Amino acid sequence: SRSDFIANHQLLFYDEASRAAAKVRKQATPTDDVQKIKTVQHFPGQKARLEFNYPITALDTSKWILTRDTLGPVSFTVELDSLSPRSCLLDHAWSSGSKYTLTLLPAALTDFWGENNTDTLRRMLNIPTEKQLGGLILKLPNLQEGQQYLVELMEGAKVIQERQIVAKDSDNKLIFSNLNVGAYTVRLTEDNNENGRWDTGDYWSHRPPERIVTKKLDPLRANWELESSISFASDAEIKKRKK
Repeated sequence: SRSDFIANHQLLFYDEASRAAAKVRKQATPTDDVQKIKTVQHFPGQKARLEFNYPITALDTSKWILTRDTLGPVSFTVELDSLSPRSCLLDHAWSSGSKYTLTLLPAALTDFWGENNTDTLRRMLNIPTEKQLGGLILKLPNLQEGQQYLVELMEGAKVIQERQIVAKDSDNKLIFSNLNVGAYTVRLTEDNNENGRWDTGDYWSHRPPERIVTKKLDPLRANWELESSISFASDAEIKKRKK
């Protein structure tokens, strides 16, 4: 019932919700009251995504505290993520090589059911130095001038960054900075109707599906800038089509 749900309701970080449920099922011990603060890696120049176990509808920023190392509280902005109801986006001029602690006091969050977090929630964000990260220069040859394309940088099946580009007549390229070392795949999609996503074809209107191509990149190393390219076709193939 709703009353039972509210009675057992606990608003937490998403990745800590299962651990809290397991704690409820066992007998409490003196160490249960000591909350372990999870540390996550975050990259400079990006907003930190905070995901919770229930959809969030309101924030009380007076109950949010962000501190850097031992320097005390720092300024920040936070907003609800319009594309993900359970997420918030935290922004700050992150300093490379620093560690931040985010503290959410009780009632800092209000969820879909009008309930607040009753516990203090904490999270640490570790900002790596530039020498620990890498970069990517991605060249995009053979694009049609004036055509919109989508470029997605993926780590496994997860999209790390997404860019939209309207092709110039030449020298089309994108630069990705502050990337974690590892293996990446890039996906290039033709966006003919400019709706920001890949569309299948339409049999009745004889419209083919939008073209899409993926490429696995060489491993990205620390303190290194990788250069690569992706294209639907080679120069020779494009010249052949124009004949």
